[in-house]
Amino acid sequence: MKQKTERLRRSLAWATALKPDELRELIAGPSDCIVLDLEDGIPVPLKPEARRLTRKILQDTDFRGKERIVRVNTMDSVFFPLDMEEVIGAAPPDAVRVPMCERPEELLRLDAMLAQIEEAHGLARNSIEVLAMIESPLGVRNAYDIITSCPRITALSIGMEDMCREYGVRRRYEDNALDMLYLRQKLVLDSKAAGAQMHDSVLLVMGDVEATRREAEASRQMGYTGRSVHGNEQAALANAVYSPDPAEVEESRAMVETYEKASASGQTESITYGGKLICYAAYVHAKDIVAMDGKIRAKG
Repeated sequence: MKQKTERLRRSLAWATALKPDELRELIAGPSDCIVLDLEDGIPVPLKPEARRLTRKILQDTDFRGKERIVRVNTMDSVFFPLDMEEVIGAAPPDAVRVPMCERPEELLRLDAMLAQIEEAHGLARNSIEVLAMIESPLGVRNAYDIITSCPRITALSIGMEDMCREYGVRRRYEDNALDMLYLRQKLVLDSKAAGAQMHDSVLLVMGDVEATRREAEASRQMGYTGRSVHGNEQAALANAVYSPDPAEVEESRAMVETYEKASASGQTESITYGGKLICYAAYVHAKDIVAMDGKIRAKG
């Protein structure tokens, strides 16, 4: 299936306009994306100032090639129309991250709003992408319908803190949250079926690098393509984990070369490399890994 976006999102670093020094450090750091928060990270009395500063940052700041994402407040919130008018409509970012998505009709309403903003700013249709956050049982139930409701929705993100609250359980970090295994796998299945990215939740346990790495590696093996991060250390770790390792890339290049050379000479069966049969599916998978490595290298 054709992928809905070409944007590289291994690490999505949380930031707020209220902390300019931290934002500058993140922009200078390794993360693929900066997520400017207008929702949970902003106390209610400070939301007007956060909107003003976020708009100014989007207008004036060089993000050094990083994707600029804004997380708005929930669509049923009194703050959402203000976010759209004062920030998204005034200084369109590259993408909007929407919390607590539960029904496709909500996203269709947002799609229409963003289409008007694009037209007003002379932007191509669907150039402002949407990352839909799934944080409730109803959102899990409707995830595929949500992500396929319009082309601009190019990723799902799971919000584990709200999800655990909705389920009435304590968030576990060990064993890759096996108590949440079904819903975590369902979201991966739905996103992959739609040709979209699937982003894991931020890790709130700070300082234990090896534990964080183990959890991220289990997440990648499950099919997650990236994750939210706090700070440059987590961003660097996420970039490493959600990228193919050098040995994997080298083997994939060799598999592609072997398969294409054999096919060109008329051989169509029993093509092997390193003692393994290379079927067509394995060849395409190897090509995907090589292409991903090329995208990462092009980013620099």
